[in-house]
Amino acid sequence: MVYLMYFLYIVWEFPQNLLGLLCMIWLALSKSIECVSFEKRRIFMKVRGFAVSLGIFIFWSSVDNKHIPISKQNKLHEYGHSIQSRMLGPLYLLVVGLPSILRVIYGCIYHRRRGEKWQAYYDGYPEKWADRLGNVQ
Repeated sequence: MVYLMYFLYIVWEFPQNLLGLLCMIWLALSKSIECVSFEKRRIFMKVRGFAVSLGIFIFWSSVDNKHIPISKQNKLHEYGHSIQSRMLGPLYLLVVGLPSILRVIYGCIYHRRRGEKWQAYYDGYPEKWADRLGNVQ
């Protein structure tokens, strides 16, 4: 029964799981994964300077990138995104992924124009929701 549940999660979140698998392979080949752990029925991979949650694959960082700050609780934040993925299934990339990417793009533009990091990245949708789901303090 447990294996059936895992199989259904893989299928329900198939688009993001496929992207997560491809991202993991690319990062592994480029030796960009610092460490891997299996927690909360997810695969957590610590990387540098970016973070993304794609189904069961969670890529997190404790190092800022040059455009937006990375939360000190980034691992929990990305876990929150993985809960969103589980809730939304195939709609996740459209409902959460696209707005999140647009916030990153805005952060890049903000940094170029103002010469400083956009500190409000985590203050709007869907980032605040991910913080709540991941129990970010």
